Amino acid sequence: MRASQTWERTAFDDANDQIAAELGTGLSQGTKRFVLSGDPAQILDQETRQLGIAPALWDISDEEGLAQAHQLFADAGADVALTNTWGCGPAGLKRLGVQATVDQVCDRAVRAALSCSPAAVAGQVGVGKAVAGVRVKDEVYQLGTALLHQGAHLLVVGGTQDEDALQSMVEEAARANDGQAVARPIVAALTGRLAAVVSEPFVSVLQQESDDALAGLLVGPLDIADPEGAMRAVDSVAAVAQKRGLSFGVSLCSADYREMDLVEVAHRVVAGGASFLRGSAGIPIAGTTVLAEALEG
Repeated sequence: MRASQTWERTAFDDANDQIAAELGTGLSQGTKRFVLSGDPAQILDQETRQLGIAPALWDISDEEGLAQAHQLFADAGADVALTNTWGCGPAGLKRLGVQATVDQVCDRAVRAALSCSPAAVAGQVGVGKAVAGVRVKDEVYQLGTALLHQGAHLLVVGGTQDEDALQSMVEEAARANDGQAVARPIVAALTGRLAAVVSEPFVSVLQQESDDALAGLLVGPLDIADPEGAMRAVDSVAAVAQKRGLSFGVSLCSADYREMDLVEVAHRVVAGGASFLRGSAGIPIAGTTVLAEALEG
């Protein structure tokens, strides 16, 4: 495990740089299309899920089970594995009483994601509601740095409805890229009111402050039971993304899942210009196959 940015380069690093470079180019040119894996917690049985197992606790206690979850998503059609690292920054681990370091947790999370031989691994950088204010920058920087050290090919940053907080998170993810031979592309996750109406000035600030590392926007989660509402958000982000030269993706959710709803919305958002898709809360693993088929046309 690499603890700093001064390690000796290996074939592993060279291969990761190539994947990251191709991914960044594909996102910036709008030629890269992929399905992100969903929430690994969807794999848990209902009784276990109700216990509310935090990602960090799963990462350190059941790497084999986490790897199996990633494999199930891969078998269903996901080609980019999203790490199970929500809230795994220093303060997040301390709050949970986790003795492992951020590097150790990210090492296990990335290793589990890599086990299903994905086209790429996306490092999930989110701090959660309990870590706010001045802690955001430190949390994001340390988590992003650890994920990059362990081999993540891009970073998905977000999980906040606060514009200033998201801007800080993107800035720190870009700073974590410093020292990388090839900067990993950054996807900013827009949630809640940020996803409802995406403003060009806001995205412009994100893009400028991240030294052009910002490669895409992930909007959602959007409820498949409200296709018209989902499409309003898609139209908003599509217009801004096109002007700013960014790719965009959509995270879909459902409180009362029906496959026909997912099929309809998935095809509509792809027709609206989405380059990547993800099923989140309420979307079963079988929904990943629906998303993959929608991207294939």
